[in-house]
Amino acid sequence: MYALWRRQGAMPNTVESRRIAISGMFSHAVRHKKIRDNPVKLSEKPTNPILQVDGRKLPSFEEISAVAKEIGQRLEPSVWLMACCGLRIGESLGVFPEDILDGTLRCRRQVVRIRNPSGKYVALYAPLKHRKEGEWRDIPAPANLEPLVERLPIRNQAGGMIYPDLFRKSWERALKRLALPRYKPHDLRHKWATVTLSNGVPIHEVSRWKGHSSIKITVDRYGHLTLDGSDRCRQVIEATFGVHMLSGFPAPRELGAELVPA
Repeated sequence: MYALWRRQGAMPNTVESRRIAISGMFSHAVRHKKIRDNPVKLSEKPTNPILQVDGRKLPSFEEISAVAKEIGQRLEPSVWLMACCGLRIGESLGVFPEDILDGTLRCRRQVVRIRNPSGKYVALYAPLKHRKEGEWRDIPAPANLEPLVERLPIRNQAGGMIYPDLFRKSWERALKRLALPRYKPHDLRHKWATVTLSNGVPIHEVSRWKGHSSIKITVDRYGHLTLDGSDRCRQVIEATFGVHMLSGFPAPRELGAELVPA
């Protein structure tokens, strides 16, 4: 089944999300004694390697600004929320004016698109990824987002909700008109991480603000960007050992004299 999904074009993260959902269904059946074992747990878990983010392949600040302008006033706030706060697409579409207060964005919800019982696809608000209903995460919000608050929440021309796939289509059209590389909206989230980490923001804070389920994901994906770490290490070692090295070391016989009684 995993191999079939991959052949059909599903990305590793999509396969993993489906695996979790199906495993939950079978676990429910096991608890209610409908079946003996969960076949998903007995099968080999598909690999989902975490690739390092190449900062050189992300859009420049000028390109982000150009896309934000080209995509239109309705969707522009979403671009800057992703770039300045590291939000996912659905999360940026679920921000309300009251969610931004005193320099903090309280991310409470995301917009998803599901098929209702009648078979029709509808957009609705859902809990954050890796979060339960009612849970949130607080993210530092720069002051330059304040002019965009009055345009929240993001809506279409008819006043309806915009879901991630619609945003992606508008994004791709904007890139095509600007003749830019085929960046993904998620690259804005990567850009936020590269900017924060390369300027000394602690990686455990970045992990929490991004909403990762584990700091290991953040380290595996962005750990190479914490370039200031080696500089700090050198400074600490130089400050700690340097003064002792400059003062000179005792001769070997003097050391021996201290250890071996006369």
